[in-house]
Amino acid sequence: MIERVSILGTGLLGTSVGLALREAGFRGSITGWNRSAEQGQLALKLGVAPNRIDTIIDFAAAAKYGVKTEGNHEAANAEILAQLAGLLSAGRLEIPIAKVYAMDDVREAYRELEQRHTRGKIVLEP
Repeated sequence: MIERVSILGTGLLGTSVGLALREAGFRGSITGWNRSAEQGQLALKLGVAPNRIDTIIDFAAAAKYGVKTEGNHEAANAEILAQLAGLLSAGRLEIPIAKVYAMDDVREAYRELEQRHTRGKIVLEP
């Protein structure tokens, strides 16, 4: 069974994924990573505990708001991905997809991410 989940992006969508996991019955650890102070602030306003937020870029905001700066690769393995795929296929976890890009269009995908207005995840296909 999955014990830990990490979510990149603790803004509205990332936090919503965490809340959906809880509503679906997930009782393990959920850690949110964020790239900006704004995402971390929104997560805090939505009630995410500071020790559950892990920024990978904004160290000044981490010090200001008491969130973590650890980075975490513990959940990045085939077993965890298989368990998440099971939740997805069972309809117990939904991940909104904003846009799908071909791998050749990776620069365009990053340009869209940099705008920080994406509603959903950006997917790259080989």
